[in-house]
Amino acid sequence: MDRNEILANFQACSGIDNVEECIAILEQTSWDLQRAVNGILSPDDSDIQVIGSTFHTPPEFLLPLQRLAESSSGIVRNSAISQATGNHSTKQTSLSDFFSKDKEITFIIRYRNMSYPMRLSGQKPFGVLQNQIEQLFGITPERQILVGLPTNNPINAEDTIDSFHFPKEVSLELLSGSPSSLPTCMQNRLEQRLDKTFSLHIRDSDGGKDYDLCYSGAVIVADVKADLASATGIPVTSQLWAGWRVEKPLELHDSLQLAQTDISTDHYLVVDRRETSSSTSNNNFECNKNSDDNTTGDVNHHESRDSPITDVMDEDYPDLDVSTDVVEDAIFDCVPRPPSPLVPPDCVSEREALAIISSKFPSRYATSCSPMFLVGTLSEAVTECSPGSVYDSRPVAIYLHHERSIVLNVFCTQVLCSEPIVSLLTLNFVMWAWDVTNGVDKLLSIVNRELGVVQGLEELRADFTTDDYPLIVFIYVKPRGNAELLSIVKPSLTIGEYEVDLNAVVSNASDRRQRIAVDETERLTRASMVAEQDQAYHESLQADKVKSYEKSLLIKAEEDKIREKEESERIRTVKIQSLEQQFLVEPPADSSRTVYELRIRLPDGQLQRRFYAAEPLQTVLDFIASRGYLSDEYRVLTVFPKRDLTDGICSTMTLETLGLNQETLVVEKKWDGDAPISP
Repeated sequence: MDRNEILANFQACSGIDNVEECIAILEQTSWDLQRAVNGILSPDDSDIQVIGSTFHTPPEFLLPLQRLAESSSGIVRNSAISQATGNHSTKQTSLSDFFSKDKEITFIIRYRNMSYPMRLSGQKPFGVLQNQIEQLFGITPERQILVGLPTNNPINAEDTIDSFHFPKEVSLELLSGSPSSLPTCMQNRLEQRLDKTFSLHIRDSDGGKDYDLCYSGAVIVADVKADLASATGIPVTSQLWAGWRVEKPLELHDSLQLAQTDISTDHYLVVDRRETSSSTSNNNFECNKNSDDNTTGDVNHHESRDSPITDVMDEDYPDLDVSTDVVEDAIFDCVPRPPSPLVPPDCVSEREALAIISSKFPSRYATSCSPMFLVGTLSEAVTECSPGSVYDSRPVAIYLHHERSIVLNVFCTQVLCSEPIVSLLTLNFVMWAWDVTNGVDKLLSIVNRELGVVQGLEELRADFTTDDYPLIVFIYVKPRGNAELLSIVKPSLTIGEYEVDLNAVVSNASDRRQRIAVDETERLTRASMVAEQDQAYHESLQADKVKSYEKSLLIKAEEDKIREKEESERIRTVKIQSLEQQFLVEPPADSSRTVYELRIRLPDGQLQRRFYAAEPLQTVLDFIASRGYLSDEYRVLTVFPKRDLTDGICSTMTLETLGLNQETLVVEKKWDGDAPISP
């Protein structure tokens, strides 16, 4: 048992509200709970120094009277308290005797949508519970996964049930799987959430301040509470929270990691100071009645000494000497208070209103479980309704609270906050709430703004009286934003009747979901076909564009080739014409200078011409080029020995040097594969 639990138990036993004083007393006993409480009960026999505190009645004396106070909701007269507590110094029940009573724990085991109660003694080992589960479901202890235990540590079958500090009734979810982990999907989701950062926006209702805190998913709830205790001054044991998304908000375990809860990574919470009863200056005690309770009417006095309260006291507390005269004198006087709205009229923010409802509703009506209202706007609730596919969608259930309804307390306490109804609502709907004590205009304005006009919802203005409340309005939001009213369910005074009404809504919603899923599937099929046709059309259009582009490239290349050829022909023609001007006059045969006569054999004919012996070979090549046989296209060869005169070596030599008198030259086309001819 950690120090927080020791501190809470010590405060409950001693009645001391001052946390610092309790810690000081526990420090003196090295946090030994039994020594500390015995020191308070028997201060003369103890070395504990209690500074600045008055003696408080031990819990074994107060609990029966508190039960009587809770049943009558009044003020305890001083005479009854003095008689009940006057002799505590002569006859006391020790702490060990008080905690060693063999109390029974009722376990509600939920497995495959069915609930099975089991009642076991707290002194029995936990293995007895595991064995009974094995006999009932055929699941061996090593494969049993119990969700809802107040610890994440491995379970020792030899530990007693009392060592887990269960309440008198506890609900556990049974899963069958490997002995080391949750199912794979749950484990994967938990591992992903452990790596995330959670931004908590916490409203301190007691101090009127807001706090923005960031934590990793591995941080436990106890650390968050401790940080808020340091920031707000509200002790952990006095903190009343709203907004935690767990199945049972009143049984939120401090050992849970943030990743193990269902809160979002950006979440809003509300913390308030828990109201505690204290003695007044005239030694009168007030009953633990919530200030917002709207119970009216006179309280009936117990007229007989055979009071059922006496039976409870005799049965549960045999060591307590309380006479029937004390019980008879313990009469409670309650002053009726006018009903006030659950949400203050000046509250305009949807998120703040939902935070107030989530905080006040469980404290007023819940004993073990309460509906989990989404702390956020109606738009956020609608978004939560459709997390993925249409098959996962859920209707939104809007709880309409009316403080003046005569069935409010009975319905909320006995029906709406019962475990079967809470489970049914949690599994099938997203819960939202609004207070319509002052009218439905604000609610209809919010619905019309977020969902548009919902046909049939205007009936709330005229067709329902005050005593028809509380109502739950079920709205199904279709995938494309159209909202449809499923049903408006009135309160019932029995769980069975109300469960039948809710199951009818669940069945109706399932039918709507199925039809919408079929329509959505057909719509998606049509959309897929249209998309495929559009894709094929675009692909064909793109292919045509590619072909057109490639064709334009070919045409352009052809045109460029033609232009290049034309340009080449033009340059060639200009060059030939230029060379022709140089060879208009042939050297005369009777010239005083030495003249060589050459015969030139062309591919399409033959030429004969005279050249001066002193002229270079290039003059002969230019003459041949002037006839259309350019050197870069043709080569000029001697007959014997065969030599290539266009290799660039001989072009500067004179005809005389080359010995080309009376020589025959052959002109032939050059080819890319022609090998050079050696002289």
